[in-house]
Amino acid sequence: MPSKQTANSDDDRLNWRYQDKTYNEMFKAWRKQRKDTVGFYYVSNPNELTYLDGYGFVTDYPEAAERNALRKVMNIVGMTMILLGFIDIFYKYALPDLLAAFGADIYFDRYTKIFYGNEWLILFIDTFFSIIKRLIPLAYIYKKLKMPIKVMIPTKITNKTLFKYAVPVMLLAVGLCSAASGIYGEMLSFLRIQPEKLFYDPKSKAVLVLFLIVHVIIIPIISEIHTRGALLQLLRQFGDGFAIVFTALLTALISYKINSFCFIFITSVIIGYFTVRTGSVITAVLMRITVHAISYGIYMIDEMVNEDIQGLVIMLVLFVIIGAGLVCFIRLLCKHSDCFGLNFKSRYLGFSDKCGIIASSVPVVAGLTIIIIHTIMNIKFTI
Repeated sequence: MPSKQTANSDDDRLNWRYQDKTYNEMFKAWRKQRKDTVGFYYVSNPNELTYLDGYGFVTDYPEAAERNALRKVMNIVGMTMILLGFIDIFYKYALPDLLAAFGADIYFDRYTKIFYGNEWLILFIDTFFSIIKRLIPLAYIYKKLKMPIKVMIPTKITNKTLFKYAVPVMLLAVGLCSAASGIYGEMLSFLRIQPEKLFYDPKSKAVLVLFLIVHVIIIPIISEIHTRGALLQLLRQFGDGFAIVFTALLTALISYKINSFCFIFITSVIIGYFTVRTGSVITAVLMRITVHAISYGIYMIDEMVNEDIQGLVIMLVLFVIIGAGLVCFIRLLCKHSDCFGLNFKSRYLGFSDKCGIIASSVPVVAGLTIIIIHTIMNIKFTI
């Protein structure tokens, strides 16, 4: 005789305690749809049989339902990786030659990985491809999943206290990561890997201002809607911890920059955590803008300040950033420690099982191969 399903439960496998009631109801309704191929609705006890609306109790255990759903989700994620990878490769290694053949003033140096030529044309192309390489995968996900927009892009803030401290905490994280990047850079230099030119710095001040607006404000908004919005929310049905780490790893990988991989991964984990705990992608957007603003600011100091004092100036700036972030972080721990924790309870599958499913997804392997090739092409070795 089949066990009785628990229809209403406080178990966070049925409800996300950090989201509002509307989000939970819409997400559960989406996962219970018969036509939905990537959401699964599980019961509170792993020993019970799985109940599917319209089918009744089925013979598979919940682990089987989760495994099947995760495999299908990874196939979709893998396709987004392939789309993004091909767009980036076309943008850097095919488009400049194509435009140059038609007389456009543009050239891409494959060794330095820098564009040369008409700065307004470079700005337009860079902005266009930076946007579409995120919008196209986002549109693909939406078309495949038909997930409600309010679930894909939750905006209601459920933890206002933690939301208030999100940007200050990110100041601390970015400051510490920037300070530690010197050690990481020394490790890479031991392997004869040269530091990368992380940003484009045009000579025209007007182009520079527009470039900063695009990459400090517009791109972070679109990027976080894609990652901490659609992807993170889709993956949460397999565990918040898994969703946070996976999206952070993907964000770091698609940067194609081995020199900044650790920096991007760590800051992305923190952004994912605050997104889940505050229930809103607005948190992610503000934190990502903070990361980009500080990163570009430090880079501009390094490029524009006299070499004799640039190291001192950067140290002072980092000292101020870390100090301000540390004060706010200590205040958060002392006065609001109760709102800081996160339940990383997993679902039915273990970590190794999930890794095996990811590794067995052909689209993920193909997408990862494209990303690795692109990353290797970006590496410059000292002679």
